[in-house]
Amino acid sequence: MKHRNNYTYKIQYLDEIRHSGRTPSSEELVKMYRMSQDKSSTIRCALTQALVNRYTPESEKVLRIMADDKNGLVRVNAIDSLGIGREEESVEFLMERMNRKYSKMESGYAALSYFDVYINRYGYNEKSVREYLENVRELYSQEDRSWVIVCYETNRYLAGEADALDQLFTFFKEENGKDSSVQRAAATSIRDRVNIFNKDEIKRRLEEIGSERAKREVKQIEDEKIMPKILILSEENVGMSHFLEYLGKCEEEWPVTLESAGIHPGEKINGELLELLEQEDDFDLTEYQYPKPVMKPYWYDYILPVGIKVNPADYPFQRIIPLFEEVEENQVDRKKAEAMLDELKKYLE
Repeated sequence: MKHRNNYTYKIQYLDEIRHSGRTPSSEELVKMYRMSQDKSSTIRCALTQALVNRYTPESEKVLRIMADDKNGLVRVNAIDSLGIGREEESVEFLMERMNRKYSKMESGYAALSYFDVYINRYGYNEKSVREYLENVRELYSQEDRSWVIVCYETNRYLAGEADALDQLFTFFKEENGKDSSVQRAAATSIRDRVNIFNKDEIKRRLEEIGSERAKREVKQIEDEKIMPKILILSEENVGMSHFLEYLGKCEEEWPVTLESAGIHPGEKINGELLELLEQEDDFDLTEYQYPKPVMKPYWYDYILPVGIKVNPADYPFQRIIPLFEEVEENQVDRKKAEAMLDELKKYLE
């Protein structure tokens, strides 16, 4: 990385990674980690956001360290980005940071990331969410800052507590004079929770409120064109799962979001697949995809197993698409992958 001491270069470099969605290489990550000690808090803040583009245990460790940065905005962004994590050290760190002695922003984002890390580590199932709710019960009962409570209610909704949505709407309807941060936080939480299954209900409730803010939220939901989100899940996430993700993203007019992940991710994407896409499509798959673990599984509406059988009890909050459980993940066959994508389209019709 040339000009590594140049402020403008570093900001442009980190912004390019953040906004393009590009996956930094292992060599780039090493250089990025050095920026955690940069004198500029703006660069350190941008780094916390860029590191989420490729999960590694080392990136998670760097984010934990940066969550103790001397600059408050860097701390908050690092805590937020820690939601990609899965290590016990992060679970413990975020639990402590939820304490009321910290600012509302730090405590609130710590609460959100604690839920993410907990289910990344232990799965998104009935057992893990019950454990989560029990773990935070005392902190939740003691919390009196409305902005932080919105974060807890967000997690409760994701944990299957239906009445949490009522609480979020209560905060959304409240007017707080000059301080509208709580209402904005509730609005963001509600909007981010919209999916293909609850879209109509949330729109109806917003329309019933009838305020100008509610009308804007309805319009934004309509403009975003909520589409099915599918997690392609395999054992190692090195072959066919990546091929399907790539082909799905090439279908610009198909209103579906496809991402892939592995239960035990391998080190590298299948070399044969990389070579095929380089030769036939002039595309370097490693710039945007890599073998990764499941992160924030609540984001997906469906689980599409490839080469593995999935127990529905392990994913009770999603719907399983049992089309490709017998498909070999390591095979590289374009015609086969395209036929699978066509089969998936028909299934979703």
